[in-house]
Amino acid sequence: MAGRLFAQHGVEGISLREIAFEAGQRNVSAVRYYFGDKLGLIDALIAERLGRVETARQRLVERTGDLSVKDAEDLLHLFWEPLLDEDQVKGIQWFVQFQQTKGSRSSPAGSQSFEHPASRHILEALHALHPHLPLAQFQYRINIIAMMVLSALSWHESVAVEANQHWSSRFSLREVVRMAAGSLAAPA
Repeated sequence: MAGRLFAQHGVEGISLREIAFEAGQRNVSAVRYYFGDKLGLIDALIAERLGRVETARQRLVERTGDLSVKDAEDLLHLFWEPLLDEDQVKGIQWFVQFQQTKGSRSSPAGSQSFEHPASRHILEALHALHPHLPLAQFQYRINIIAMMVLSALSWHESVAVEANQHWSSRFSLREVVRMAAGSLAAPA
């Protein structure tokens, strides 16, 4: 619920008191008691979802097998699908929108994902396909790609919301992944 509220109103646009009220807490200090402050709540939201995204990525990696035989588009799909599947509420990717407003230090969308085993495995296989990129430049491009994918998804969802439609068709990664693969293949 807090992630949805942050996505709708921005981190500064919603108070802990309002979050507690929306959660049905009679004690408005409950959020502060459990999380300390807004940053503590944000970190807890990210950690919870990051764990679920990583678990889903791990299942995909295990099902896929040898990642070294996959091309960049396949690897980017493996990386992004779990995040896109995460936290759909009434067809809206609240966590994705929240990630865009937060600019998290522990994003499951960018190069910080090297810190997590399943994501690291995918990103290492993806980097191996692009040996012309030093690691720092590869990570930079992964962060740019993360912003591109999150922006594309957020735009797609806002168009559906503005048209007063429910999530009628799954967001297609195909075109965004092609552009991402092209940006990784570009000369250093």
